[in-house]
Amino acid sequence: MNRDEQLPLFESPLNDAEPVNIPDQWKALGKPSLDEQAEDQYCASVLSEIVAAYQGLKDQVATVAGRIWIDGREGLPAKMMDRPEDDSLHAREQAIAAISNWAFEEGQAPNETPVYLGAISSSAETLEAIKEINRQKEAFKNLVSKLRGTLEPQTTARGEMVKLLNMVTNASPRIMRSKEVGALVRGLLHPKLNIRQLQRTIPICEHLPLRVRWRWLNSPSSKQINRIDLLKLLERKGDQGFAKMDLAKIFTVADDRFVLRRKSVRDLRIHIFLADKSASGPDRFLDFKSRLPMFYLAATEGYWRKEPELVVIPDNAPVFERKKRVDPEPFLTSIPVHRYFQSTSEVAD
Repeated sequence: MNRDEQLPLFESPLNDAEPVNIPDQWKALGKPSLDEQAEDQYCASVLSEIVAAYQGLKDQVATVAGRIWIDGREGLPAKMMDRPEDDSLHAREQAIAAISNWAFEEGQAPNETPVYLGAISSSAETLEAIKEINRQKEAFKNLVSKLRGTLEPQTTARGEMVKLLNMVTNASPRIMRSKEVGALVRGLLHPKLNIRQLQRTIPICEHLPLRVRWRWLNSPSSKQINRIDLLKLLERKGDQGFAKMDLAKIFTVADDRFVLRRKSVRDLRIHIFLADKSASGPDRFLDFKSRLPMFYLAATEGYWRKEPELVVIPDNAPVFERKKRVDPEPFLTSIPVHRYFQSTSEVAD
C-alpha cells in the first residue's frame, strides 16, 4: 500500500499515561452548580468533568486528524512555512502534530509554546470538526476556571476540593492555592500536559483567502491595580524604605487607576485578506492571534485557483509596536508601579 492510500494511525504525544481514575459515582453527578448541590458533590463533579473533557478533546483531535489526512488524499493543497518544499501530505502530518502537541518538551518554559506557521485547505466537514475542537477547548478552559474558583481562600468549597484532590491523586494532605491550579490539572491528566497549548484556539477561515500573512508584533501588557489595593500593598510594608513616602504620593493624583507591573508580549498575528468583492471594509479581512496553522475552506471544483498567497514577514523587518498608554518611568519607589498617561499629548509613539 503506497503512502497516498494509507491512513496513518494518530498517536498523541501524551498517550503514555492515562488521567487519574475518577470514581463512577462522581461521574453520575451531572453538572450541578454550587448553589444547587452540596459542596463535596459539586467539587467531585468538577473533577469528573475535567477528566471527561480532556478525554473528549483527545478523541476529537483523533477525528480531526483523520479528516485532515482524507482531505490530503483528495488532493487539497497544504503548506507549512518552515518546510515549504514539502508536498501536501507531509505538510498535513506537521499540521496534525501541531494541533495534537499538548506536551511540554525537555527544558521548555511553563509559558512557552511552539510556533507552527501553515495554511491547510480543508473540506467543510473538516472545518466543522475543528469548530467542535474549539468549542471543547473553551469548555475545558471554563472547567479549569471553576476548579480555580473552588480553591480561592474565601470559598467555602475549598476544603472539600482539597480533600477530594488528595484522594484521587494519592497526594499527602497539603494546603492548595488557586495559583497551583496548573500543577493540579497536570496531576489529574498528565505530568507533561501544557495547558496553555491545549487551550489555544485553532484558527479557521470559512472562505478561500486571497492572501495570508504572518507577522510578529510587540504588544506591551500591563496588570492594572486600583488605589484601594495599592494602599493595602503599601500598608503591609509599614515603615520599610520609601513606603511611607509612596503612601502619601498616591493621593497626589486624581486618577484611581495605576499599573502594578508591565511586560512586553511578542504575539504572532495571522492577517487574512479575502477576495470576495461583494464585501467591503473590515469584512474583507480576518485577523487572528495564534501560533497554530490556519485551516481554510477548499476551493470549489473547477475554480481557477486552489490556494492563497502565503507570506511570512521576516524577523529583521520593522516590528509594529502599539502606542504606549503607560508611562515607562515608575511612579513609586518601593513598588514597581507605573501610571497611565493622562492625555494624548503625553503618549510617546
